[in-house]
Amino acid sequence: MSYQSFPWQAGDSDSVGKLCSLFLPDLKGKRVLDVGCNTGFFCGWAAYKQAAYVKGIDRNPDFLREAKKWFPSCKFRYGDWQDLGSGTYDVILFLSALHYAEDQEKMVAQLVEHLAPDGVLVLELGIAPGEEDSFVKVQRHKDSRYFPTWTKLHSMLAPYAYKLIGKSVEQAGDPLPRYVVHISRRKPLAIMLIGASCSGKSSLARSIFNKELSVISGDALLSRISSGEAECSAELAAFLRENFCSDKAALIMDICRAGLLAQFAGGVMQASQHRSFVYDGYVPAEYHLQFLSFFHEHGFYVVDMAVYSAMRASRQLAAPSREDVEGYIRHLERIYGFDEEAYLRVNPDVAKAVQEGKVSSGFMHYVYLGKKEGRKLS
Repeated sequence: MSYQSFPWQAGDSDSVGKLCSLFLPDLKGKRVLDVGCNTGFFCGWAAYKQAAYVKGIDRNPDFLREAKKWFPSCKFRYGDWQDLGSGTYDVILFLSALHYAEDQEKMVAQLVEHLAPDGVLVLELGIAPGEEDSFVKVQRHKDSRYFPTWTKLHSMLAPYAYKLIGKSVEQAGDPLPRYVVHISRRKPLAIMLIGASCSGKSSLARSIFNKELSVISGDALLSRISSGEAECSAELAAFLRENFCSDKAALIMDICRAGLLAQFAGGVMQASQHRSFVYDGYVPAEYHLQFLSFFHEHGFYVVDMAVYSAMRASRQLAAPSREDVEGYIRHLERIYGFDEEAYLRVNPDVAKAVQEGKVSSGFMHYVYLGKKEGRKLS
């Protein structure tokens, strides 16, 4: 059985679910490298999204033979993952593979070296339990491998700019939960305090570089509130329990639209214990003034610091829409010939559901349900 899943064959991995969890940037016109590409599902997605150049590397010649057959517009190369060539890429994928590297920290460093200046490395990996700054040996279904703890992951990624995106899909037999992290080259900071004279710039400069200044993560606070670990209003807690999702930008937008932003700001203030703090979290632009005003009205000296690149054109993180993913799946189906009539003929209950408009097509049923249920194709 193949590891990756396609319309024409089941696989060990939920490739569609993983694609949705990666929060890939816009790939149009970009150079994309998939290290450990397997049979090319994500290379095919990049080509479908009009990437300018797509390359996959794998150490399994059988996988590459299939990938070349299915995605002829992409480049595929057999070779060791540490031999990445001389080019740079806008997006590098390294999915479910870090535990195979002999030196994981060196592997990440080599991948980052091949990023374009504004490129992103999309890393999916398992995280081992424990507080130590170490790799932990974990027994899997067929072998044992080393996985980092959260502490080790943070120390390993300290030289880079990185963001935890969230959980990846669960996979049968997986001993550890998997997570997705986006990693970029760290740039030197230029913090500009260029306001009017006597506006508090010097006091701010002395305060902001105070090592005792706490940092409150908006993403982490949302998770803690939803699990009951952080204090907030009963109304906001109930809202988060009912609506919590891994897309924190969408979640905070829902909070704003529900009229609960002030209550969330109150949760931030409680987390700060009414001491000086730095807030690290997304607030939609149209709600900035409301958010800042809350703290001003509660006695804080409020500073709004904006990242210049984000003021101009930020890289939006979003999972692909269901319509976009279905478009890719239909694209694959058109190329490789799923027999819609035969599938509906041997699965009359699906045919009835399609006729009643409950399912868009037999093919979509097979991709999302039939494959897992072991349905016959013909």
